[in-house]
Amino acid sequence: MYQQVAVEPGVEYTFTIDTRAEVEGLVTEVFILNTEITTEVGIEDNADAYLEITNDFNSSKATSGSTFTTNTLTFEASSDKVIIYVRSLTAVDGNSEVFIDNVDIITPGF
Repeated sequence: MYQQVAVEPGVEYTFTIDTRAEVEGLVTEVFILNTEITTEVGIEDNADAYLEITNDFNSSKATSGSTFTTNTLTFEASSDKVIIYVRSLTAVDGNSEVFIDNVDIITPGF
């Protein structure tokens, strides 16, 4: 997932994302970037925030198609836009997928 969002520099935001992994051991990474990227080389250097999601699978979720784990992070925007970049390098085929839902940036005071 790669999505640009307008923000206000210096403001602290709360980011939430619901995820669910099909199998154990899948890692999903969330980067809140302060600039657009054309390659993943040095991606960490352009991040206002980073979240590694490793807790979105358990044995009951394999039989429940709508059971997601909500993950939250806060970040302070360093520019007037952020890029939400989500990847799972270990989700490599149809038997090891990661599902994403309810992506949100919560603006302070709302």
